[in-house]
Amino acid sequence: MAFVLAGALLLGVRADAATTPPAHDGPFGLYMGEPMSALGPLTRDQMTYVVANPPKANAQFPVVAVEVYPGTGVCVIGGVGDVIENDPDGTNVRRAADDLSAALTSKYGAPTKVDSCSADDCSAGWADWAAKGNALYGYKWEDAPVAKAQGIGRFGVAALGVDANSTRLSIIYYSADRDACEAAKKAASDSGL
Repeated sequence: MAFVLAGALLLGVRADAATTPPAHDGPFGLYMGEPMSALGPLTRDQMTYVVANPPKANAQFPVVAVEVYPGTGVCVIGGVGDVIENDPDGTNVRRAADDLSAALTSKYGAPTKVDSCSADDCSAGWADWAAKGNALYGYKWEDAPVAKAQGIGRFGVAALGVDANSTRLSIIYYSADRDACEAAKKAASDSGL
């Protein structure tokens, strides 16, 4: 305990800050760098883990998943919305992305709009938008000061086509410590995790 206090004082950190975990004020009440052991029950889904009980659940995103690695903790936080049926032209999911973007803009500043399947690019205009597997519509933020204070380097909201008739909304946040997270991801992949 004496070493922790001495180290904290040398670094100019309050002694109690050395043992106090960060506030859970990030996306879904999680924070970048949070250790796996603090996330509660998890279910593995390929390279991600689904968080059973995020501290700040959001009805718009019933599934919350993270990429988390030993040493770096949480590197990616994502939320996945329910499938929106009967939305072949993406009207409903694009409106949801626009609405969410407007709400996030008030906190994080203006985003960059992403639309990789505009009416000119899709063979039947918006009519077959959901069927386009590479069709993306949404917004992205990079280096927003409020996000950086939460350890977030970039994040985005995406309206995605699931199949010819269905869509869904998603949001994903990436750690500001991209180099450490990429190294941890590579190490996990190399070790077969």
